[in-house]
Amino acid sequence: MDKVIKLENVDLYNSLYGLETLHPLVSIVDLTKATKSVNHIQMNYGLYALFLKETKSCDIKYGRQYYDYQEGTIVCFGPGQTASVETFEDEVSPPVYGIVFHPDLIRGTSLGKEIKKYTFFSYAVNEALHLSDQEKEIVMDCLKKISIELEHAIDKHSKALIAMNIELLLNYCMRFYERQFITRSEVNKDALSRFERLLNDYFKGDTPQRDGVPSVRWCAEQLHLSANYFGDLIKKETGKSAQEYIQLKVIDIAKERIFDATKSISEIAYELGTCDMVAKKICELEGGTAAMLTSSGQAANFFAVFNIANAGDHVIALSTIYGGTYNLFAVTMKKMGIEFTFLSPDCSTEELEAAFRPNTKALFGETIANPALNVLDIERFAKAAHAHGVPLIVDNTFATPVNCRPFEWGADIVTHSTTKYMDGHGCAVGGCIVDSGNFDWTVHAEKFPGLTTPDESYHGLVYTERFGLSGAYITKATAQLMRDLGSAQSPQSAYLLNLGLESLHLRMAQHCANALALAQFLQKHPAVSWVRYPGLEGDPEYDRARKYLSHGSCGVISFGLKAGRQAAQDFMQKLTIAAIETHVADTRSCCRHPASTTHRQLSVEELVACGIAPELVRLSCGIESAEDLIADVAQALDAIAA
Repeated sequence: MDKVIKLENVDLYNSLYGLETLHPLVSIVDLTKATKSVNHIQMNYGLYALFLKETKSCDIKYGRQYYDYQEGTIVCFGPGQTASVETFEDEVSPPVYGIVFHPDLIRGTSLGKEIKKYTFFSYAVNEALHLSDQEKEIVMDCLKKISIELEHAIDKHSKALIAMNIELLLNYCMRFYERQFITRSEVNKDALSRFERLLNDYFKGDTPQRDGVPSVRWCAEQLHLSANYFGDLIKKETGKSAQEYIQLKVIDIAKERIFDATKSISEIAYELGTCDMVAKKICELEGGTAAMLTSSGQAANFFAVFNIANAGDHVIALSTIYGGTYNLFAVTMKKMGIEFTFLSPDCSTEELEAAFRPNTKALFGETIANPALNVLDIERFAKAAHAHGVPLIVDNTFATPVNCRPFEWGADIVTHSTTKYMDGHGCAVGGCIVDSGNFDWTVHAEKFPGLTTPDESYHGLVYTERFGLSGAYITKATAQLMRDLGSAQSPQSAYLLNLGLESLHLRMAQHCANALALAQFLQKHPAVSWVRYPGLEGDPEYDRARKYLSHGSCGVISFGLKAGRQAAQDFMQKLTIAAIETHVADTRSCCRHPASTTHRQLSVEELVACGIAPELVRLSCGIESAEDLIADVAQALDAIAA
């Protein structure tokens, strides 16, 4: 039985049994009329097939698994499945009835769109449909109706009518199948109990930390069931999909472990193998107490502020922040009723003090401004924020915790666009929020009622009481904002981010070395009017960078061309190594003209406030050879001068 017959069409199936073909795409099977017998054969189906077997005249195997059927049962096969038939005797015309049809028959019909819901076609284990006498009569009646239609000449109505009757047959089979689940409840409950034990054992060890949350397919394989059958079984027994059941199990375990006072929220999440495993790594890099991943850096900044600021509140932000973040604050969140005041990072003490209001809820800045490259005086702004009872939120994307840990200088909340250096390869968009655990929300309880008063959307939970200062902020952002707004990072993106984190410390050193070498070259070039790089001696931010960024700043350089805006745009087109990208902080060098691209939504006045000059070019140095980068920039400058 080594040979496999590929049943690619209806006529081939009929020829095996000596049956007549009336339609090229569908045939009613009546093996009592067969003129040939098929013994010990292996068939690979390119068709859908459904058979009602009045007697058990053969054994049917999927791989090494025997099909469980007796007299009066239906067995089903779908395209791509291979089954072996081992007859008990040379019976030419067994009492077997059914239908075979090609997938092309139902394309474009309602059945074609819904065929996947009839999961009994895809079972690769040992489950058949066991029918009562009345149910067998219904099946035979449906087959008879299709047979009558096949005996008529094919016309424009044939396909639709045949498909409708096949769909009727399958719907009856689905009803019988669901009834079978009920009548076999004891068997199903045993499978459910084994599933429960499987999950309990899985989360006892360190497997989740290595492999993450178990998949439905993996669970089914452990229970020696097909994924589809397993999914249906769980759905019928619990009313929930298998995936929902697993997720609820994770939540239940998390609820139990929360009462362990020796473990933080992040530690619990890490143990359960969720995306928070990666969040915990970033949390440890920053020296925080709790963290959460988001779908993007923009989502991280939005959640970080919206977690403590509501309609009618006020937030102070530095004007040099990234243009997308500026627009989020100045336009979108303004529509939500949150007012922002934008200050220069070099504002006077009087200007800074005057900006605070009774309803101010936070102060927001970037460690290294994108693309102006101002270095945030973290200690100064943290002191001012704390004097007015609000936290300092710092976007640490450009510096990364390798080069700066803002918590050590007084910051309270840190955000990241993990799409940048942390990923490092442009593989996955993502963001992260980290809480220092240092800001005492309860001292200023009236300012932060979302954290210090009962959350009626979460059973009256008071976050600061239940999770303390170390976990209240992140838990609220997760349980409330992520629940209601989404913006969750996918497990696949977290996996890719995790790979990037492994080499972050090595890449940052090369990024910074390349940027410094290129900045020194540009500083001396006659076509360049100015260069901004915090690590460059003589830069306005140099002294501050030495204080806060002693290990290096970042790989991004800003410089201006003497020939102006058009020359800056032309320069980008002449580069061969650096890619023209909105993206920055990648292993590959990237170049952009912010005034005409990333910051084009800003007015002239807003551009000036953000430190964006018309001639400014932003170049993000990758990890290529410094010599190659310098040579590429040199030839591009020569080309625009020619």
